[in-house]
Amino acid sequence: AVISLTVTTLLTFTFIVCLQLEITLETVAAMLSLVGYGINDTIVNFDRVRENIALKPKDTPLEQIINKSINECISRTIITSLTTLLAILPLIFLATGTTRDFAIIMTFGICVATLNSMFISCPFVIKFDKWFKDYKKRAEEKKAIEEDLVVEAAS
Repeated sequence: AVISLTVTTLLTFTFIVCLQLEITLETVAAMLSLVGYGINDTIVNFDRVRENIALKPKDTPLEQIINKSINECISRTIITSLTTLLAILPLIFLATGTTRDFAIIMTFGICVATLNSMFISCPFVIKFDKWFKDYKKRAEEKKAIEEDLVVEAAS
């Protein structure tokens, strides 16, 4: 979730710099709103993953569980994003000044946060799961080698 938020924030900040928007309190408010929006969406996805892990047998691959969870959440996520965008899009065309900048930043950020919550945070869970399993396996192998060395030294 933290990696996803970092990516969302960096991409949005890069967008602000590329458009040469002024950094104001509204810009900061938009960034903070996007962090909240992104973490909420990520938590919903992770909660669905947690629920599906509890329902599936232990030997079910994590990739399959996460894929099922994303498929179950995708319609809710898209509807939430579209509803938010419907409220913000008129501000892009009707507002002026910093309010318009806020709406532009929020529009871009919502799109990025929605994609990140599904396609960055969940794949990182899979990568970290594989890394931890490999780490545990290497630690067990190292412990076995050390035990063999102690046995050899004792004999």
